[in-house]
Amino acid sequence: MMKLVLTNVGESLTKKHYRKNKKIYKQYNHEINLMVKVLKQSKIFHNDIRYKNVCIDDDNNLYLIDFEMW
Repeated sequence: MMKLVLTNVGESLTKKHYRKNKKIYKQYNHEINLMVKVLKQSKIFHNDIRYKNVCIDDDNNLYLIDFEMW
């Protein structure tokens, strides 16, 4: 079963988040790649994966946003 959840999770990921250090840069990219892999395995396609469509909350959790229904 799939469900759509709408909630405000934080701000969009921007270059300022990456400027912190290389370790964070690698961690964020790794997490984004895992999200894409899970989506692909689930046969869900986003079609607009970019930093603007990844949000980060106060606990540094990443969320992929801006899915379109068609």
